[in-house]
Amino acid sequence: MLKKLINIILIITILITNFVYIDVNALTTTITATVNDSDGVYLRKGPGTNYGKEKLLSYGTSVTLVSTDKHKGTGCSDGFYQVNYNGSTNYYVCSTYVSVKVVNYDNNYYTTASWNARVNENYATVRKNPNGTAIEKIYLGTDVKVLETTGDWVKISYYNNRTGYILKRLVSYYSDVTSTSEAYYEELRSLGFPESYLPFLTYLHKKYPNWIFKADKTNKKFDVVINNELGKNYIQTTENTYRTSNVVKENPNWYVASLPVVAFFIDPTNYLTEKNIFAFEELTYDKESHTKDMIKNVFAGTYLETDEYAGYFLGAAEKYNVSPIHLASRVKQEGGTSSTYAAITGTATSVSNLTYRGKNLDGYYNYYNIGAYEDSYTNSSVTRGLAAAAGIVDDNEGTPWDTREKAIVYGAKFIAQGYIAKKQNTLYYQKFNTAYNAYYSPYTHQYMTNIIAPSSESLEIYSTYKEAYGTNFNNTTFTFLIPVYEDMPSNFTSHPIIGDTNNDLSSLKVNNNLIQGFDSDVLEYNYYISSDTKTLDVSATAESSKATISGVGTITINDELEKEVSIIVTSETGDSKTYKITFIKTSNDNKEEITIDDILKNIDVKVNDTYMSGIVESTTTNTLNDSINKEYPNVSINITDKDGKTKSGILKTGDKITLTTKSFTKTYVIVIKGDTNGDGIINALDLLRIQKHILNYSKLTNEYLEACDTNYDGTVNAVDLLRIQKHILKYIKLK
Repeated sequence: MLKKLINIILIITILITNFVYIDVNALTTTITATVNDSDGVYLRKGPGTNYGKEKLLSYGTSVTLVSTDKHKGTGCSDGFYQVNYNGSTNYYVCSTYVSVKVVNYDNNYYTTASWNARVNENYATVRKNPNGTAIEKIYLGTDVKVLETTGDWVKISYYNNRTGYILKRLVSYYSDVTSTSEAYYEELRSLGFPESYLPFLTYLHKKYPNWIFKADKTNKKFDVVINNELGKNYIQTTENTYRTSNVVKENPNWYVASLPVVAFFIDPTNYLTEKNIFAFEELTYDKESHTKDMIKNVFAGTYLETDEYAGYFLGAAEKYNVSPIHLASRVKQEGGTSSTYAAITGTATSVSNLTYRGKNLDGYYNYYNIGAYEDSYTNSSVTRGLAAAAGIVDDNEGTPWDTREKAIVYGAKFIAQGYIAKKQNTLYYQKFNTAYNAYYSPYTHQYMTNIIAPSSESLEIYSTYKEAYGTNFNNTTFTFLIPVYEDMPSNFTSHPIIGDTNNDLSSLKVNNNLIQGFDSDVLEYNYYISSDTKTLDVSATAESSKATISGVGTITINDELEKEVSIIVTSETGDSKTYKITFIKTSNDNKEEITIDDILKNIDVKVNDTYMSGIVESTTTNTLNDSINKEYPNVSINITDKDGKTKSGILKTGDKITLTTKSFTKTYVIVIKGDTNGDGIINALDLLRIQKHILNYSKLTNEYLEACDTNYDGTVNAVDLLRIQKHILKYIKLK
């Protein structure tokens, strides 16, 4: 026993020394994923919330994925990713809360070569009939088809053939908001504007000749900006294609905006109309145009429409060089014009008994909702914002904001000095911090999570100016700082199509037999057939009842040695996925009459009465299937997991394979030498298990004991331990 312990100590010493040099990235597939949830996500010891928590990964933390496969488990309907953490790949995170780095960006947002009509305001109400019952609200930029006109109303088709009525003034036609002028095109090109901007800016120039357009080159690629903004933008919606998941991020019903939605609202061309271009207005103070009357106009019909309040805003504007129209519009956007909104009543207890960390929030005001977001202490952004106004968190200047004037003036200073003076001097840049050489790091220090805020506020500002200037509006000078990204899409970005996006297959069969190793995410398969095969029946079932399938039915082979068949699955929204089967003829037509033992003698595996081994780590079900069927096409193969469920992906110790010929059937338990815990991966955990077995701390049995015997000598000892360690270090390959 003493000699055995000495040997084990020697081996462990070797392990500790050599593991310093393991290249983790060489052992795993490196796919970067970043935590996109503000509350973080737990790293778990298995795929499910029933597994222990290892660590809370905070927002923005990056990890590497073992693969993009998702593992089913409790507590995460989207599935769990297996991740590499501190050199170990035995950890999992809920895929809902991480963003995998996008490689092929063009396939992840929607573009259209042309559009005819679009909604020109946010939350435009669609009604069942003119002046009738409201059906729903739709977003700025939604593509619609006008079916008929009835007075002030138009009947539209939208969202994958839904129909309803909308006010005619809320629909813009492309032909009505664009214009051409080759001379002005050349001027715009010389200023640095891309071609896609030109028709819109030319129309605006003709209508508003005193408007000044500046091309602000961001030195950032459009696709890279989209990728970096993922997870940082919320939208109120119940449509699945508009959100990344059905997890509510803030109440009521705020969800993380999907990539196509992010792309649409980042694309500057979608703001180049006379209403929405004010998202690009430079937000510094203009003494001539920014008056008390204009401020009061923003607040028309509310308690803020007084000289007193207008004076607060105007005084802050003069002191901190910020547009008071912008400040007033921001207050209106944030709900500050409602006299019952808890953030500005000063009587929090009478409204909803608000406290933060046990401290009462009565008597504080936060007109701009500064610091208002949900945190670990409360699920209320209003509560957190009042805590910021009280000076409990964030340490904002002038706190506690215990008067309305303080909240308005010091909040204005926060916006002016924290954003406008830091090159976030437009509504757009406050939401998307993408300006070149801005003070704060790109994609950080963004004022709000509401992705439609710039477009909503720009509509408010436009209306204010329009009413204040009256007939002089067309001749008034405004300056617009318009972002320009590199590699802008040549077509128009558009909202995602509403409907079921699922274009996966749930099964794929040949002659009514499920293709071995079928997985909805695996798109290409080899299928070996005998040389005299003339026809095959290919059938498939889609996961979604709303998807359509083409390419199935009777397939004629004739004299072809190989034939590729494409099965195309098209979702309700029109996105298609193609599965391919390559049928390959083999000359070994009569081998099914020999025994299964004779078949396996010609296959590169090792078998005894119970186990099949000689299979290298990371071998997939398809690889093993093909190695048999390419020699013996008429042998039926069924591979299942240890619980008897048909499986795909990498083979693990404990999986089972059943071979069937015309006369024989045989089942083997699969053993991956070195995989002593049945997860399909050989790592330090397997070393620990074999070490404990050798020391008699915990004994391994059956297939797991068989996996320990790496040199096939019938015993398990330090030599097997060393061989597993060498495999991990890539000195040898176990088989």
